[in-house]
Amino acid sequence: MMQNTDHSHRKGLKYQELYDALCGQIPDLLKKGTAFFTQLQIQERYGVSRQTVLRALRLMEADGLIVSRRGSGTILTGLLPEAEKNQVVLLLSSGSSYTYPSLISDVSSVLRAARYSISVCLSHGSLREERKILTRLCGDPPRGLILECCHSALPTPNADLIGSLSARKTAIAVIGGVCPNLTGLVSVREDDLNAGQTLCRYFLRRGHRQLGGIFLSDTVRGQERYYGFVCSMKEAGYLPLPEDILWLTGDTFTDIEEKEPRHLLAVLQYFLMQRAHSLTGILCQNDLVAWYLERACRAAGIRVPEDLSIGSFDGSYLSQAGSVSLVSMAHEKHEPGQTAARTLIRAMSGQRSLPASLPWTLQPGKSIRAI
Repeated sequence: MMQNTDHSHRKGLKYQELYDALCGQIPDLLKKGTAFFTQLQIQERYGVSRQTVLRALRLMEADGLIVSRRGSGTILTGLLPEAEKNQVVLLLSSGSSYTYPSLISDVSSVLRAARYSISVCLSHGSLREERKILTRLCGDPPRGLILECCHSALPTPNADLIGSLSARKTAIAVIGGVCPNLTGLVSVREDDLNAGQTLCRYFLRRGHRQLGGIFLSDTVRGQERYYGFVCSMKEAGYLPLPEDILWLTGDTFTDIEEKEPRHLLAVLQYFLMQRAHSLTGILCQNDLVAWYLERACRAAGIRVPEDLSIGSFDGSYLSQAGSVSLVSMAHEKHEPGQTAARTLIRAMSGQRSLPASLPWTLQPGKSIRAI
């Protein structure tokens, strides 16, 4: 059992025996979602004094197994007494994206502070690889799973394995959007629809009317950012033409980050050749796409923002890495990863967790000119 103090010299003392007995109840309580015992229940159940109960509980709290809260009593933290069983898996669709290193760091910092260990698995955008990882996890279910589904806008064929893990009491928090055929899972989402609206309205306030967009078709994030964009355009009476929207898929980013970016640059250059003459601005799926779009503009002799304005999402370091700083929708620093970790910890401790929606703020830049 995980103990942060040497108790060998107290072997046989009542509170140590009580500590061991209470620790033995934790796995069953967590599986059933049952609250921890009150002090009076412990006294009556084990026939011990209040002082013995308090000493055992203090020891459990020091080991991170429980926490005492004024007005709420004693609450299980979600940790199991055996440290090796407190494993959380972070399953991402890719590990090389410009946003993932900070996400992994932020998730890890919160989980490790709460005494959980963490391992990272990558599906590389492959449903087959995702299934292989989930099958392995079903053989030895972790305490928790933070999951970024492949192709989140589409039904997933891996719903059976995800459901099996949930049924075996692995707490699951989904990030980046929940696939349509997954139900009952806690999600940590970005308010992408509102972000798309906010960014589009900024363009509109700057005098833009002919706007296009570049979005991911197979992710919830991409679809909601697109929907926010077209909703704001509709309100202003300027719905875009179908050819003003360039749809990409998650495979495009695998090509960018694990192979060569030439394919994306060629696609962006062709899109610019066809539509740049009729558009004054383009909303991009994220800073990475915007960064490559700015490169494609330079290659085509198109000036940003004089000839074409660009806006994006993520507020990452890439928004400052080009020849002009990007107007980009951003989160508070560390917010997505830390919120996902805290949401999962609540789920592991048996607390009811509502879906979390992360707000965006507009990060100023020089990539959108007034016209």
